[in-house]
Amino acid sequence: MKKERRSDHFIPKPTFKGGQREMSAFIKENLKYPKDALAKKIKGTVRIKIEINYKGKVIGSQIMTGLNASCNAEAKRVVKLLEFEINHKLRKGKVRYHKTLNIKFSPPKPGKQKTYTTTINYKIISNKKKEVADPEKNKGENYNYTIDIS
Repeated sequence: MKKERRSDHFIPKPTFKGGQREMSAFIKENLKYPKDALAKKIKGTVRIKIEINYKGKVIGSQIMTGLNASCNAEAKRVVKLLEFEINHKLRKGKVRYHKTLNIKFSPPKPGKQKTYTTTINYKIISNKKKEVADPEKNKGENYNYTIDIS
């Protein structure tokens, strides 16, 4: 019979739900390239150190190496959205974890901008019983709108 192998770490590290790939995809999806950085064609990597509390929320961040003020602020905004899983329980212990992330900024390629289209349908219905009972009066009260967001 083999002995059960113990973990290498006394306190296991927090993990993002889905792993590193999911975290990278989440950051890429929520990252908004700043307009002034786009005008100056700034690209590069912001290295940021984050502090994670015992519940898995990001409670603090510090820029280690940055690009410009707007890119640094955007990196801080995006890492505040991250939530990690804590896979252990410490008895009455409230441990803070530190993790360093690299967030890449590169201008979006022309023609590859996301466009969202949604259609909104609604109907005006009156609370009066007379108008609801008469379907002829309610004709023409359906409205359709299409909204394109780039």
